[in-house]
Amino acid sequence: MTTPDADRFGFARPPAASLSAAAPASTSAEVVRLPADKPGPPPTRDELRREISELRTDLAEALSALVAKSDVKARVTGEFAHLRARAVESVRRRRMLLIVGVVVAAAVAGAVAWQARDKERS
Repeated sequence: MTTPDADRFGFARPPAASLSAAAPASTSAEVVRLPADKPGPPPTRDELRREISELRTDLAEALSALVAKSDVKARVTGEFAHLRARAVESVRRRRMLLIVGVVVAAAVAGAVAWQARDKERS
């Protein structure tokens, strides 16, 4: 919804007199109007350019995030690699536990056999 003194984006329209051919040439320090609902003094062109640059950076980051999120093949591949790494780690842990278990069982069996042999000798 627009008002007579604002365009459809809410930016204040310049007075008709400033649009005439008699208007002075713009300088880099010229003040540009902001949306009508923002309080305070209007920013300079340099401030607006800095803000635009920041907004472009934010937009690029958001776009990159959306592209990454919409790339299903890459996400599935990444998730598969993660699950594979977890499975490999789990197998390594279980293998280590199995080896430790076999060594402990062999040690216990050896100790029992040693004691049985000592009893037979005595």
